[in-house]
Order: sequence, then C-alpha cells, then structure tokens
Amino acid sequence: MKYRFGFIALLVLLAGCITVTRTAGQDEEVQAPDAFEGEAPPPLEPTEEPGWFTAQSLDPTLYYSEEEDLWYRYAYNRWYLAYRWNGAWWIPDKTPKYLLSQVKIAEERKTDVRTTLKDQEEQLKEIERREQEEAEKAAKEAEPK
Repeated sequence: MKYRFGFIALLVLLAGCITVTRTAGQDEEVQAPDAFEGEAPPPLEPTEEPGWFTAQSLDPTLYYSEEEDLWYRYAYNRWYLAYRWNGAWWIPDKTPKYLLSQVKIAEERKTDVRTTLKDQEEQLKEIERREQEEAEKAAKEAEPK
C-alpha cells in the first residue's frame, strides 16, 4: 500500500512536468491545385534547359523533368510536384534550381493574365454601357409624341 501511494504521487509529479507544445502551422491545411482532367498528356515543348519541358497549352507554369520523371507546377505562390501530369499535387521537399529561376517568369505570366482579365472586364463594362445608352435611345424614339 505504501508503494502504491508513492507510485501515484510520482505519477502526479511527472504529469505536472510534461507539457505539450505546438509549433506554428501544425494545424494549417495546405492548399494544393486541382488535378488536371483528361486522358492524354499535353504536348511538351522543350525549354532552354536540357531535360526540362513545358506544357504551356495546359498551364503556363506546368513543367516536366525528364530526368526525374516528375511534373512541376507553380500555384498559390509555391511549386508543387506530381508523379503524373493529371495526378495529385504535393509540395516538394526540394525545388529544382531550374524551377526557382522560373518563379519570376511564372509571376509575370500571372500578372499578364490578371491584366488581361482586368482589360476584358473594362471592355465588358464599356459594351454594357453602350447597350444601355442604345436601349434608352430606342425607348425615347418609341415614345409617342
């Protein structure tokens, strides 16, 4: 009985010494791009770097490494890798040097897309404004005098 009380007291003391700490980001859910759809892989175009290809027809930031037999894609401000062109995307442990040099290019392409979308949005607003003016003009002309 005496040992049992001592054992319980020891457990209580040890329980007070054990702490659980969490590091920042431990519960963060990492966002990954969706897998591409389709049965046939996209056509590959060679890059200036031997062994690296791009599939611009599918995504301007999609790259294939012939040496590693891996696909890489830039999305959400980071590089992802996949084992198949239409597979699930993972954050790589190490990003190849060639791709690190392509980040600026990928960002420029995103900016180009954003600029294009903004221009198209402005054009659409202009078309809607003209249509509104034409409709108002037609309504005035249709009014009995």
